[in-house]
Amino acid sequence: MDTALHDRFTAKAGEPVRLIFNVVDQDGNAVTLTDISAVYKIARRAGQSAIMTLTQEDAGITVSGSTVTVEYNTEDVNDGSTDAVQFYGLFFDQLQITEDDDALYVCEGEFVIEQVIL
Repeated sequence: MDTALHDRFTAKAGEPVRLIFNVVDQDGNAVTLTDISAVYKIARRAGQSAIMTLTQEDAGITVSGSTVTVEYNTEDVNDGSTDAVQFYGLFFDQLQITEDDDALYVCEGEFVIEQVIL
């Protein structure tokens, strides 16, 4: 299975984000995802440490058949402080699934969080 790149998307600050990943093999056939764990990470840039991580245990990821759904609010992409300063701009995300101790990066790409004019 190869890592797919998703198209760049844009979300407004404070909006919920829902991403649906359909996992397929090299021939384009759906891969049934059973007994896997999934992790979704967001970083400022590719290769940097994650500033936000979601797992199935966090209730931010659901897996059904060959589909992985990731849901979060852009307000959660922040500096982690008590005041939780919202981050804006360009980000890099990555979806990883693990099956039988084999970790596979199934999708990654860039996205933008834009400020809202009040």
